[in-house]
Amino acid sequence: MMNKLKGWWNTANFKALSILLCFCLIVSFLHGQTVIEGQIDHSLGVDSFRITYTTNFVEHDEIFTRGTEIMVNVDDGRFKIELNESPAVFYVKFNLPKNRSDSIGNDYRILGNNANIFMIEPNSTVMINVLPQKVLFSGMSAPLMKCQFDLFSLYARMKKERISLSAAQGHFDHNASKEDVWKFLDAYKAVHDTAIHVAKDIISTYAFDSLTSNAIYYNFYGSVRFFEINYLNLKSAFSKDSLRAYFVGHYNEFYSDEKIPDESKNYLGQSNMYPRYLAYKTRTDISMRLAPLGRRIKPNLMLVDKLISERYRDHVYDQVALSSFLNRGTKEYMDDMFFMTLLGNIKNQEYKEYISEMRNKKSSGRKSYQFELEDEHGKIYRNADFKGKVILLDFWFTGCRGCIALHKNMKPVKERFKRNPDFVYVSVSIDTKKEMWKNSLASGDYTDDTDIKLWLGDLGKKHPIIKYYNIASYPTMIIIDGDDEIVAINPPNPYTEHNENALVNIIEEALNK
Repeated sequence: MMNKLKGWWNTANFKALSILLCFCLIVSFLHGQTVIEGQIDHSLGVDSFRITYTTNFVEHDEIFTRGTEIMVNVDDGRFKIELNESPAVFYVKFNLPKNRSDSIGNDYRILGNNANIFMIEPNSTVMINVLPQKVLFSGMSAPLMKCQFDLFSLYARMKKERISLSAAQGHFDHNASKEDVWKFLDAYKAVHDTAIHVAKDIISTYAFDSLTSNAIYYNFYGSVRFFEINYLNLKSAFSKDSLRAYFVGHYNEFYSDEKIPDESKNYLGQSNMYPRYLAYKTRTDISMRLAPLGRRIKPNLMLVDKLISERYRDHVYDQVALSSFLNRGTKEYMDDMFFMTLLGNIKNQEYKEYISEMRNKKSSGRKSYQFELEDEHGKIYRNADFKGKVILLDFWFTGCRGCIALHKNMKPVKERFKRNPDFVYVSVSIDTKKEMWKNSLASGDYTDDTDIKLWLGDLGKKHPIIKYYNIASYPTMIIIDGDDEIVAINPPNPYTEHNENALVNIIEEALNK
């Protein structure tokens, strides 16, 4: 009898302990940490640096504005970062201090490049040893980090090869022949195709699961293809008419959707750069088809989203449509019809919530940000100084080509309202250096004498007003009515007569409210 009781106790005890152990493991997993630690060689002189990280697709696509930023202290060459959440994956970018010394190798610059975002597994540890000429990885996530680092290195080499190619044969005058231009573009395309093939070989050397390999490959593929067609887009936009026709023709011959294999059917959904590329390519496909009709004809978001919905399904559509919205939504005026269509098509609840949030931020009737900003003479302006007036805020920065173009495009609109005392054009610079801002004011490239010229101070794009209006690109215009309420964010840029009339109508409606 005692033996039976003893056996029963051991069995029950074992089961209880097993359940308790499993519970502890689950709790440990749920509350586990992803740890990034390591050391930085003293000769590099780094006593602190920043990282920005995020844990979801929406924030990954806007990591610069929506990601969580952490200041990391380097004590006696050592640092440690603990990330407490446990999502499917972390996306992390390291913002190491710039160091242009000849003694610093490319590895340091690759790790600290703002464009390089690393995927790191949850509840894992990665050790990083930053040396003057080398960056070494160890720990559980070391293979994942090393593979991505190899791909970033490959991308840097591809970029140098692309620059060398352009320097050698990429500058054409108006007498250049189609054959010469297309010969260069064929070589340009080959550089990117080769990088894609090499990337596949690099990834194949690591024993990752299919989801991880897929995410890494499509991130690289999307990055390469995105900037490849971006170059063609810029060339077609800024070249003379004859050259422009050659670039447009080459794109339509080799890059249009029916000319390249569809890789989206194999995409599993863990990359942000791939859907971003597909969204940008959809827009570019339309632009290149419209190009023979005139350089100022551009597709709107509704047209782009319609083509996206025809090309892609399920999670691919959701991600591509969201990327299109994130990329253009900060630059274009969107009416309720667009929001309703997009919200009706997208199935992912997280994306729908984000789009609804942006819709609320962009909707008319919301109170404007209450600011106190100085002008070039040091005078402080507040919202109350413009009570009862319609304000057009123009956010810009020195070196922004689009900002210069907007300044030129706005001249007829300003002329139309210059005698109306109830309309005020307010130029807002995000330059962090006052001297740079004042030099740009003096140049006349960004502002007119009739503008009220305000400055955000040394906070620049980190000023609360930027977050309030969710500004992620420049120039950005915002119209505020006499009741201090938002009328429109990113109203039409008046680069065409149609857009000019649309902008004028919005201003006049606000004036007549």
